[in-house]
Amino acid sequence: MAQGVLASGDPLVWSVHQGRLYLMHDAAARRLWLGDVAAHVARAEAAWPAVLQG
Repeated sequence: MAQGVLASGDPLVWSVHQGRLYLMHDAAARRLWLGDVAAHVARAEAAWPAVLQG
């Protein structure tokens, strides 16, 4: 979601940040995520309204 598109999540690849569970598509996405969690969360939160509108 941080990239602005929905992707399937792997229940074996995840991270918890500030009490919220985030599923990742794969291990490479998790490594990228861990590089700057706060920035990825901010981008994902900003992208949600457009995704929800379709």
